[in-house]
Amino acid sequence: MFAKLRTLIVCLSLLLLPQLAGAADMAVLDFEDKSEVPSLTGQDAVNQLFTDLFPAAGITLIDRQVVQRVVTARTQEIMGELSPEIANILGKILEADILVKGDYEEIRGPGGSSSFLINASFIGTERTNLAGMDRRILDLFEDAYALSGSIERIVSGSEVIIDLGTYHGVKIGSQFTALRAGIEIAELQVSKTYRYRSEAIVVTRTADRLIQGDQVRKRLTTLGEPSTPPHSLIITSNPSSAQVKLDARLVGLSPLIIKNPEPKAYGLELIKEGYGGLAGKITLRALPAAFLTVSLLMARIEEGARPLIEPGSLLVTSVPTNAKIYLKGELKGTTPLLIPNLPPDLYELSLTRTGYETAERRIILKTGEKYELNIHLSPIQAIPTLPPVAKGGLPSPRLLSVNKPYVQEKSGLFTGLSYPSGVIVDVGVLDKLELRAEGFGIGARYRVGKDNRLALDLLYSLHNIYPDERVELLKVMALLNYELDTPVGLFDLSGGVGLLTLDRDEFVGFFGLETYITSKVKFLFEYDHPDGPGLGLRFPLRNNFWLDIGGADDEKEGWHPEGGVYYSSQ
Repeated sequence: MFAKLRTLIVCLSLLLLPQLAGAADMAVLDFEDKSEVPSLTGQDAVNQLFTDLFPAAGITLIDRQVVQRVVTARTQEIMGELSPEIANILGKILEADILVKGDYEEIRGPGGSSSFLINASFIGTERTNLAGMDRRILDLFEDAYALSGSIERIVSGSEVIIDLGTYHGVKIGSQFTALRAGIEIAELQVSKTYRYRSEAIVVTRTADRLIQGDQVRKRLTTLGEPSTPPHSLIITSNPSSAQVKLDARLVGLSPLIIKNPEPKAYGLELIKEGYGGLAGKITLRALPAAFLTVSLLMARIEEGARPLIEPGSLLVTSVPTNAKIYLKGELKGTTPLLIPNLPPDLYELSLTRTGYETAERRIILKTGEKYELNIHLSPIQAIPTLPPVAKGGLPSPRLLSVNKPYVQEKSGLFTGLSYPSGVIVDVGVLDKLELRAEGFGIGARYRVGKDNRLALDLLYSLHNIYPDERVELLKVMALLNYELDTPVGLFDLSGGVGLLTLDRDEFVGFFGLETYITSKVKFLFEYDHPDGPGLGLRFPLRNNFWLDIGGADDEKEGWHPEGGVYYSSQ
């Protein structure tokens, strides 16, 4: 029988000997159909697989038609299982360094969906030294089907960001291998996951350091003892991130590569929430002459098993009612309103009503959920409109005990009872000039320019209320004010520089800040030189009265209260 076969092959070779050359030429023989019901598309799936993966660098795929003319289905039936001797003969005839032989099995799922298990054995013909070829071929499969990516950012020597996240089925604890030029350089373990990226810690490292762009690949799952020849089972699914169980044992999430599985029959389950899943048996086979065997399961679990999505509903109520409801920017009606038949999704919702602030919410509606949302709308608080400064500006408030460059208009009055200043009275006598009394002191303030941005201040005092001491002082200052409108609020800034003379000769200065923390209440801050910082709050009262409450730090006396009740006619 062997002599006849050899004669037949030699005769065929004289007629159809292909003149092909390459570093490693590969011939793919027809695969055997092992399906329970003969598959109509199995061989097409095999052909497409090798067309997609090959030719690769250093590997040339011999034309399929040439291979089929030389090694017909009848020839393969006569040959049976490829022995090293027959592989050597076929290699010489086809000028092939590698023969690929195997089988496929179509696994039918619910609703008519089908998956394919392809067992492919790679056999050397002894024409070329194939050292390392098993790794090169397996890399092609892993690059195409393994869960892989790259290092996106180096956080530290022991922490990196990789461009894979929960969207791809990565979980905390998932292990990855870092590679550079195909060589493993580190082991990583995921410590935190986001939708599209993950944080990972470096468990071990052989390279001096990791760099941005290093390849990462999910670590192989190993089953059983190392096999000869090397065998890998690659399980990929559409959609991905399905739980994979072999013989009722959870081995990971798809896509998944299992190294060294024992060639035998396995019970298989693919489970994904909201999908029909896949269950059945798969059989892994290997040829004794192969230097590498790859079993690829391309599973489809979405066709014929629609996602278990049940629409939900959203009940929106508000206080007060009759607020307009905008869902993803589309007007749906007014509250109260039930919005039915909503698919599970992330929704942005806005409620608007005249006289009330717009309320915005982000909600996640789950499948079949009846979501109820009740929103209390807040009335729009009227923020006091500030009069134009050229007509007298703001009232002449003190930031705690510090004057600002506001000058009372003619006949205007500002008065208050303050601690530690005592009684304060400011009277406008001319358009740009006011006279004032403050505690045991008298003074004047003159506005420079048309608005209350800049003023010159003069104060003569015979006694300090805090600390209680008799001291004759003359203070001359230039005061400046500026309003800064920012996206986070309006800031009223003030400052001043000047001199103290008579009993004390020194430089004085201050910086002050006011800003609204609610629609009415202001936050006050100041820093005086040489006294120190002060903090306070301003509360509006009725009929042009307001209240300041706060404290300041004196370098001699420490923290002490400051504030007062004030009135302005402007």
